[in-house]
Amino acid sequence: MFGAAPDCKTWGACCHQHFQRHLDIMGNHARADIADANLFATNLAWLVTMAAMRQVFMLIEQPKGSLLLKFGPFAVARTTASLRVLMTYMGAFAHPMMKPTWLLTNIPSGAASFLIKSRPRTINTGEFHRRVPKRKVPKEGESTMWWQGTKKLKSSEEYTQQYCDAVLCALRRASR
Repeated sequence: MFGAAPDCKTWGACCHQHFQRHLDIMGNHARADIADANLFATNLAWLVTMAAMRQVFMLIEQPKGSLLLKFGPFAVARTTASLRVLMTYMGAFAHPMMKPTWLLTNIPSGAASFLIKSRPRTINTGEFHRRVPKRKVPKEGESTMWWQGTKKLKSSEEYTQQYCDAVLCALRRASR
């Protein structure tokens, strides 16, 4: 089994205007971070294709609305590997943010059921966006905080123990 979580900031829907992937899926490749993300996604596409040939289970996490799924090499590899998209919410795994998430996987449906969680009812969907001050996206080379620049947003890069346990349960069931 392998898991991957390509850097969300260059693929996520919240940054379209700054990284320009909505105009061209390659994005503003004059930026080093976009060029790096494109290279990573191309290499990930090769890895997904090779893993599919060896019948290795895969789990790739991206925020809902990610444009990674439309990126040429990755879109082809996703089809080749028969990866399906599962919708889940990290907030249902005790994450501080609701974080609607797409999981791309070839783990069998019965085993993958451990990973599918509905939106937590205790979280107000607009609460986070009202409290977070918006910041300008840093230009390449600037040392400034990420565009929303909060500790809570930074925590979205980490997985909770509950999520990790659910992944292990899914793998155990799939391996039987």
